[in-house]
Formats: sequence, C-alpha cells, structure tokens
Amino acid sequence: MIVNCDIGERGADHPVDLELMKKIGLANIACGGHAGDEDSVRTFCALAEELDVLIAAHLSYPDRENFGRTTIEISDKALLESLDQQLKLIREVTPVVRVKLHGAIYNDCNVDERLAGLVALWMKDNGIEEVVTPFDSALADASRAAGMKVFSEA
Repeated sequence: MIVNCDIGERGADHPVDLELMKKIGLANIACGGHAGDEDSVRTFCALAEELDVLIAAHLSYPDRENFGRTTIEISDKALLESLDQQLKLIREVTPVVRVKLHGAIYNDCNVDERLAGLVALWMKDNGIEEVVTPFDSALADASRAAGMKVFSEA
C-alpha cells in the first residue's frame, strides 16, 4: 500500500504540503487546471525526487474559479487541449507516466463510460502507463482496456 496525496494546490511554499511530502509515497501534483503553476510544479517535482516519492500528474477540468470541483460544459476537443496543456506543464519538469484526475472530472470519469473512454485513450496516446482511480470505476475499466495499469485508490 502506498499513501498518495494531492500536492501543490496551495502554492510552492505551503508548509503543510512541504511536510506532507515527507510522509507519502505518491504525490499527485496539480498542473494548472484547478490549481498549481510552474513554480509549484518545479518545487514539488524536485522534492519528490529528493525524497524518492512517486509522481502523478494531477489533472482537472480547466476550472480554477471552482477549484475543479464543478462539472463544466466543455467540448471534447477543448477538454483534451486543456489536458494537453496541464500534462505539458509537468512534463517540462519530469517525464511523468502516471495520472490522477481531480475533483469533478475524477468523479465524472468514475461513472461516465463515454468520458472515461475518451480520457483513457487520451492518456494512452500521451504515454501514460498508470492511472490512480477506484478499482471498480468506469475509468479503471477503460484504462485497463487501453492497456494501462490501474493504481487502485480506496
């Protein structure tokens, strides 16, 4: 069992996040969709490397106003372009191959087979090898079907 934690949502120098990094095995680093920026991504990727903590890109709907916690009306094209930008932000720092979705898109992909399939294929096309999600979710099923490993989250 590995403890995972969403990190970088409160900036690069938040004392709680900095302390949490010492206690986890997987850091889900916010990549700009709901929170996070270049500075926080660089800070937490460097700290994860120093502490031997695994990294996941923590992707969301492009919705900073609601912290990614609201399902938004967005075309598939616009959603995938936003995910591209978020993944690019973290990949400019480290070659991440693991994703954990955040907030509303996490919840939506757990139950919406169409959306889960769209996101799983996008992940596979972008070299993602592992997704952090509930084991019995629509996203887990779609990810396994696409050949990715599922890191089961309780």
